[in-house]
Amino acid sequence: MPNSVYKDKYIYFSHNITFSPSDETYPFHTHDVCEMIFLKSGNISAVIDGKEYKMYENSLVIFRPGVVHRIKINGKGTYNRYGILFDEKQIAVEPYFKLDPKLCVVNLSGNHYITDIFKKADYYLKNIDSKEFGRLISHLTEEVVCNLTLLEPEEYEKSYNPLNPVVSKAIEYIDENYKKQISVDDICARLYISKCHLHHLFTGFLNTSPKKYINLKRLTEARNLIRSGSKPHKIFSECGFTDYGTFYRNYKSVFGHIPSKEFEFEIEKNIKS
Repeated sequence: MPNSVYKDKYIYFSHNITFSPSDETYPFHTHDVCEMIFLKSGNISAVIDGKEYKMYENSLVIFRPGVVHRIKINGKGTYNRYGILFDEKQIAVEPYFKLDPKLCVVNLSGNHYITDIFKKADYYLKNIDSKEFGRLISHLTEEVVCNLTLLEPEEYEKSYNPLNPVVSKAIEYIDENYKKQISVDDICARLYISKCHLHHLFTGFLNTSPKKYINLKRLTEARNLIRSGSKPHKIFSECGFTDYGTFYRNYKSVFGHIPSKEFEFEIEKNIKS
């Protein structure tokens, strides 16, 4: 459970210390806001689009909006992390859009300019009222992002492990074709493997099924289109769904509300850990 939490309309800050968390606690998901996780301790990896980045003490990972990702627990121990989710269209707007798109994970050991910001956030949250902290955490988040723009590309973590050659190829195929009405059978035919074997690989390496992974990609695209002004009944087929009923049920199951109610849910209801 979180030790420290602050949440408002545009930002969510937490400092969590979890003892021996389960890997099932962190399934694949997406946000429609930006998420940063700063690791103080823990044996974890960040999984982004089929790439697994090993994280170390003082590592920071940034998950862009709409990107399918998860935290993978690699072993028992204490998982001590800070998390900030923020609406990049409201907070740190200019520095955020200056970030190098290749920046995913960076080791900040020795970079006290950024690590000290998280210490300050802890101190302020414990010692000032919520209203004042809300203003400060917005500024501190912008300071973190500004400092990330100052990093040199050689400081980025470029070492990652493909989760599995077959899984990586499957994800690549899904990313290129999920807007079409492809099925798990199509992926298996493309890769010359059985559905049983593909399901086994996905659940083993990604902790989700191929069908659920495709579904999440499609629903995220649909939500983006709806928020851009498109009508739900006009875009479901553009996102790979064969009929509106299936799209409707899946949308409600994943996001907790029906497609036509999307604009009734303010951003703070989508900012969560």
